[in-house]
Amino acid sequence: MTEKKRVNKLLISIVISAIVLFCLSYKIGTLLASQEENVTASVSVYDPNHQLFYIKGVPEKRIPAILDRTLNRSTYLVVKIYNHGADRTPANVITSTAITLGDDGSQMWEAPTGTLSTGTYDLTGKGYSHLTRLISDISVEEFVNTVDFTSNGTNQLKCGDVNGTNGDDEINALDASLVVNNWAGANARYDLNRDEEVNSIDISNLLANFNDVGD
Repeated sequence: MTEKKRVNKLLISIVISAIVLFCLSYKIGTLLASQEENVTASVSVYDPNHQLFYIKGVPEKRIPAILDRTLNRSTYLVVKIYNHGADRTPANVITSTAITLGDDGSQMWEAPTGTLSTGTYDLTGKGYSHLTRLISDISVEEFVNTVDFTSNGTNQLKCGDVNGTNGDDEINALDASLVVNNWAGANARYDLNRDEEVNSIDISNLLANFNDVGD
């Protein structure tokens, strides 16, 4: 092989190697860029006014297990937040939510961004057929706040306020008559122990709280 051919062959090898290196570097650069985009997409911005609430509320006198439900503490709960010490009127409600507690009597709720700052507030919780419970002067932090309307289950939500969608926060003859009028039915509002039948147990549960009023 002549010297000229040897040089040409070397030049061709160099060109091919350069092309291969270019392709590899382009591929690696693309992969790194893709990974960098994925990392950037996963970054979230911290919001100092972002609050999560772990809400607990145990309705009283529930059948412990029905239809494979091991705790049977679910209820529709309306939670309202007021500035501490403010009159609890509709005009003073800072924010509110209607949640459904799970069978263990708890649920997470996220307050609308920017509605609350860290500080102290008054919170009320009203169950589907229960009197309002007040927690006063609760400290709201920046992350998860535990709100237990039942003092670790020792002060359960009193049942029997069944008149109308929101009740009147008093358990009286009107509530008793509504339970009697729905006798043998399965309406959850009047089925206070949630055994799927309105009966003497429910009227007995109501009468145990007769004349009681909400907070």
